[in-house]
Amino acid sequence: MSAPERIDRTDAAAGVGLAVGALLMVIGGAIGGALGGDLFAAMEGPTDEIGPALADVAANRTGYLVNLASWITGIVVLGWSGSVLAESRTDRRLPMATARFAFTASAASGLVFFSLMVGVVVGLAPAHAAGDDVIDVTRAIGMGATTADWVATVLVLVVGGVAVTHLGRDRWVPAWLERWALLVVALGGLTLVGLVVDNRALALPVVPAGAVLLVANGVLIARRHSGDPHRPTLSQQHATQP
Repeated sequence: MSAPERIDRTDAAAGVGLAVGALLMVIGGAIGGALGGDLFAAMEGPTDEIGPALADVAANRTGYLVNLASWITGIVVLGWSGSVLAESRTDRRLPMATARFAFTASAASGLVFFSLMVGVVVGLAPAHAAGDDVIDVTRAIGMGATTADWVATVLVLVVGGVAVTHLGRDRWVPAWLERWALLVVALGGLTLVGLVVDNRALALPVVPAGAVLLVANGVLIARRHSGDPHRPTLSQQHATQP
């Protein structure tokens, strides 16, 4: 069996970005959870629960802004990293195109709808605290933003993560990570069921599992870069293929 190809600096940087981006998404979620409130409840909860949730968001404005800044940074880093890695295997066109689409679409969606969430934090929550009636407009914006957030989550963690794993077969992906990718696919299906039946508890397990998939791929890619300097890189190898 021949030794796996070394990975060039650009792909290695993208691997680091894959891990860092996924960790930023997890850190952002942990910050939001630690605040004790629920930004999502302020945007998509029942009408009688949106008011108290908005009051909590207004009282913890800085924390929620840090939460969202972490998510925005993370999705941008993931979008760049996934797009770079999608070009590392031109001999596998389907996963290459799938990875490029998943990471690009999720980054675009996240930038737009995370920014709408910032608007809820800095605009609508203080307005509610000042006595303005913003419940209906908050719920209208929030339902769209949170739905798009879950779509982006499935795209980047499930579709993107599995596509990158497939790109890494025979390169940096061990057998256990391929099996983990199958688990992520199953949890992605459970997430879709949870969204359809409006049960967020069913949707949540894919987040840590998908993050592990991205982080593991990123670490393995970065480690492979430190291989034999005389071995051809992925880019060099595929550039010589007919």
